[in-house]
Amino acid sequence: MDKIIGGWNLPEVAAAQHALVIRELAEHATDPVGPYAAFRWAMDTIGLEYASLLDVGCGSGHYGVLCERFYPYVHYHGTDISDPMTVYARQLAPLSTFSVCEFHDNRFGDYDIVLASQVMEMTSDPPEALDFMLSRIRKWAILNRIRLTKVESYQITEGTYCGNMGHNWLWNLDDIIQKIERRAKIVAISAELPGDQIAIVARRE
Repeated sequence: MDKIIGGWNLPEVAAAQHALVIRELAEHATDPVGPYAAFRWAMDTIGLEYASLLDVGCGSGHYGVLCERFYPYVHYHGTDISDPMTVYARQLAPLSTFSVCEFHDNRFGDYDIVLASQVMEMTSDPPEALDFMLSRIRKWAILNRIRLTKVESYQITEGTYCGNMGHNWLWNLDDIIQKIERRAKIVAISAELPGDQIAIVARRE
């Protein structure tokens, strides 16, 4: 993956996300909302009883926690470019596995499900990153926290953890649908996220 600005590799940024995730997991232990609810919706839509899941850009491991709580039959593996993030992830989800990995170095095809939640959007070329990932998945992809715009897709710069500034990407809905359908079939779209966000489940034929 291209270098991400916003301090993602900094220990204090990892600590800030870790603290936020602990609060969110405690508040929504039995009834997740927002991106957590969308992840569970996507997993239930796929409906595999046994599966391997790759979480690309896992941060401090919150989706690993959800797999351990609600999908214990899923073999979860999270990767992130930040070593401090994976250190916290191992603490949060001790039954899961984590490793440090650049986006384009992920072995997407080794897993039944690939989860990408606000990670492609932080690269210098999100459409290319999306196409690269979808061209290599084995079967299923969960695209979570897709932020929408009513104009053409474009990059924004915004505040991240600890006051750092980072890149993000807003997708035009028709644009991302068209790009996904070059490589896979869209199975379902959920709009149950705050702030004009959606989640998409896609399957490679």
